[in-house]
This record gives sequence, C-alpha cells and structure tokens, in this order.
Amino acid sequence: MDPHDYLRERDDVVYGDGSLATVLAHYDVSLPDEATDVRFHDEESLIGSEGTLFLHLKVSDAGLTSFLQTLNVGPLTPGLPAGWDGREGQRFGWSFPGSSWCAAQGPAEGTVTASVAVARAGGVNSVYVIAEHV
Repeated sequence: MDPHDYLRERDDVVYGDGSLATVLAHYDVSLPDEATDVRFHDEESLIGSEGTLFLHLKVSDAGLTSFLQTLNVGPLTPGLPAGWDGREGQRFGWSFPGSSWCAAQGPAEGTVTASVAVARAGGVNSVYVIAEHV
C-alpha cells in the first residue's frame, strides 16, 4: 500500500496500480515539489465516470499559486466551492469548519475538472482537491 493513500475499502476499484504517480497522471495533476502531508484516494467506476480523485496536501503560497495553475482553476474566492456542503471527504476525515476558506473551480471543459478548498494557517496552506473526469 502506498503510505500516502487513504485507506481503501476491499471492493474499491483503482486506476492502474493505484500508486500516487499513476493516479496523478490519470487526472493530469502535478504536485509542487515542496508539497507535504500528501494524501489521496481515487474512486474509479466500472460504468460511467472515469473516476474521482480526492487529494489533500500542504504547500507554501508560491507552491499553491503554481498548483492552482496546473489544475486550470480560476482565482481563489472566499468560501467553499459551489456545491460543497461538508460531506465531501468525510470518509477521509476532511472537515471545513468556520468561514476562513477560499475556493477555486476549474472549467467544465476538457477531460478533468477540479474543485479546490484552501485554508491558511501558520504560513502554510492546507489544500483539498476533488478532481473528476467529465
């Protein structure tokens, strides 16, 4: 098991070998070199969608800027991404208390779209991403 992977259910379908490198390539995501506390989960579907990636990482401001550019999302705005209601990521221990969040979302064009939630504390950004094949 990849030490960065969230725990999987026994019947989860994984993309390729399920490794971080393989999954990130599948969603066309590149992590900043300085990313820490990286955790991910890939939910593939045998029918319909080509999957959903749940990703968490911590990164500096410079790393965040380049990461958002690689995801092709818009600028950060106050609040959580449209449609996020706190249930996203509960399986992985994600929670979004308070109102100090910023969000960005990608366009619904191309093969992958992403929604990002960011909270800054102690000079470090906690970044939560849900990327989906559309």
